[in-house]
Amino acid sequence: MKREALEIATDPDYRFDLAVTLGELGTALQLAEQSGSELKWRQLGELALSSGKLQARPPPHLPVLKPLHLLHSLLFL
Repeated sequence: MKREALEIATDPDYRFDLAVTLGELGTALQLAEQSGSELKWRQLGELALSSGKLQARPPPHLPVLKPLHLLHSLLFL
């Protein structure tokens, strides 16, 4: 049922929450990029770490964060 909701929902925040709940990294990544929200990037990072898929890149609007600092901020919210 949540997968169907993800496909038909139009609200980006709701879609992001559904994508995270379902473990849909690709969709969550797209929505995080569109939103520019640091919180969404943190959630995405946690999802990537928990699933072992660390291909998600840091948000482009936070270029000053070094990868280790970003990882630290994701692990210690």
